[in-house]
Amino acid sequence: MANFYAFYPPVSSSSVALSIVTGSGTAGTPAPGVVTVQGIAGGTTLPVTASGSGTAGTSATGVVTVQGIAGGTTLPVTASGSGAAGTPATGVVTVQGIAGGTAIPVSTSSPAGGATSYLKFLDYAVTPITTLAYVQLTASTASTINWLSIFDSSGSAMILAVGAAASEIDQLYVPPGGSVGGYAIAIPAGSRISYKALDNNASSGNLIITGLV
Repeated sequence: MANFYAFYPPVSSSSVALSIVTGSGTAGTPAPGVVTVQGIAGGTTLPVTASGSGTAGTSATGVVTVQGIAGGTTLPVTASGSGAAGTPATGVVTVQGIAGGTAIPVSTSSPAGGATSYLKFLDYAVTPITTLAYVQLTASTASTINWLSIFDSSGSAMILAVGAAASEIDQLYVPPGGSVGGYAIAIPAGSRISYKALDNNASSGNLIITGLV
């Protein structure tokens, strides 16, 4: 009897797609309960952590989804404050996604632990402010200001400026009523602060400014 031998070529690691599938659905297709990782020669291992409920590929509470395609572009991330980019840290506020993506609302609050560095009160009945000229509020700030809260009951929109007389540089347009949530602003120690009406003269009401380091 003749002997027959079948020869099979060895499997190359460069041509094998590795898939791990749990739950229901088709591998490679976003579906509830499906997590698929496919590797190529020289590819980098992708760590994936999933928690919560929702559908893969769809934004939902508790779901973190990253899906890659051939030739896909890395998502840019901009970080500010302390910490390494890509690592949760205080001061990270920017996330950039895909064109047409949904905006992520961000709330701004005063800096935690910021010490009071500037206080100003002005009665418009005593010191009217007009649209014609800047009125000096402070000749020289005692320390640095990094955040301002402004209450203004004059009913007018105002301009806050920094700089020497006749060389003022506008820093903020303050709406009627003042700021909502405050302003992140950098005003060095020793700065002259002045104020001017933007639309209508102010002759009644009060101006209250609080600055934090």
